[in-house]
Amino acid sequence: MPKECAEHVKEYVNGKGYVYDLEIANKEAGEFAKSVKLKDDGLDAWVFDIDETLLSNLPYYAAHGYG
Repeated sequence: MPKECAEHVKEYVNGKGYVYDLEIANKEAGEFAKSVKLKDDGLDAWVFDIDETLLSNLPYYAAHGYG
């Protein structure tokens, strides 16, 4: 990855934009979760795709030059 791209990624993930995006995604996910109608049969489940929605890759990016 070109150095200027890596710098852009570094600035984004260490800046206010990344935190803002995480807060918006969190708010939207919470609103969606509140809107789901659950049955009272004990069979409902949440399935999460483990990626940057639940797990931060920031330490990896930092250790590898953000590229």
